[in-house]
Amino acid sequence: MKYTQDLILDLNANTAYTTIGAKQGDSNSRIIRVFITENGESYTIPVNSTAYFRLRKPDGKAVLNEAVIDYTTNSISAVLTS
Repeated sequence: MKYTQDLILDLNANTAYTTIGAKQGDSNSRIIRVFITENGESYTIPVNSTAYFRLRKPDGKAVLNEAVIDYTTNSISAVLTS
């Protein structure tokens, strides 16, 4: 079973970091889906864009995962890996 956590990030808000709750062993079972807004209004992701999730684990290690853009829902998703 996959669990999806939805987030809304505004381009003009001061939210440099958002905490995601995950546990060891959640690999390939947790999806992070982000909806982007601009001043509270839906932001249209430009066609042919690329997206990545940059994460820092509690042990200090950095992770860079490629994300998938869904232009129909205007969202960006990534599956958490080990």
